[in-house]
Amino acid sequence: QLNSYELNNLALNKEFNGHLTNCTLIYYDECKFSSKNGDNSRKNRLKEWANEFVPVEVKNKNAQDLDIFSSAIISTNNDSDTHIDQLDRKFSVMDITNTRLEEDLAEFLWNYIETPEFPHAFFNWLEKRVYEDFNVQKEYRGEKFTQLVISSLYNWQKDIREKILSCNYSELILKDLREEVDNLPAHHGKVGDFLINYREDGIPLGTIDASKQGQAKIIINSKFCPSTEEGAL
Repeated sequence: QLNSYELNNLALNKEFNGHLTNCTLIYYDECKFSSKNGDNSRKNRLKEWANEFVPVEVKNKNAQDLDIFSSAIISTNNDSDTHIDQLDRKFSVMDITNTRLEEDLAEFLWNYIETPEFPHAFFNWLEKRVYEDFNVQKEYRGEKFTQLVISSLYNWQKDIREKILSCNYSELILKDLREEVDNLPAHHGKVGDFLINYREDGIPLGTIDASKQGQAKIIINSKFCPSTEEGAL
């Protein structure tokens, strides 16, 4: 039995998942799970397979709940291929730099790679480069994770986020926003949910004030207001 598999995203559409049995690593090449079309099935399958045990079904056999030991590595070509929410705790995203690893490791690798001391030496090299605030019990949230979260927003959410982070006012009138932001939800409750649930540096963007009929507006969180002057668009 193989202990690793290289699969494409079509594997997430299939009913049978026998490859999970006795497998420690699955590499999904060019795996797309964008939910722009409203279909979250691939993403939900990936999240399900991250559990300790899942129903494993092989063709012509009944499904069985089996312990799962495999980790998954997912590669994509574009940020838009991957839909990540801020609360997705089962996905970690690599922060890849422009420096090739072998350039940083060249001398170290060639001095040690063919010696019995290499595993221990390599571990020590890695240990010295672990961030001081690294916590094995806490999911990693790096710069690339944030980029994917932003790229996964609907266009109207991206537009509102940009306006809030770049405006000089403490509030925005929704009626005026509708003339500038395409596909803004008709019901301001959806806008309000986004303002509260989406976090910029851990801070909600704002709230909706609908106390005056026909004059609903966004009250921007004071953390993003460079000026106390009130105004509209």
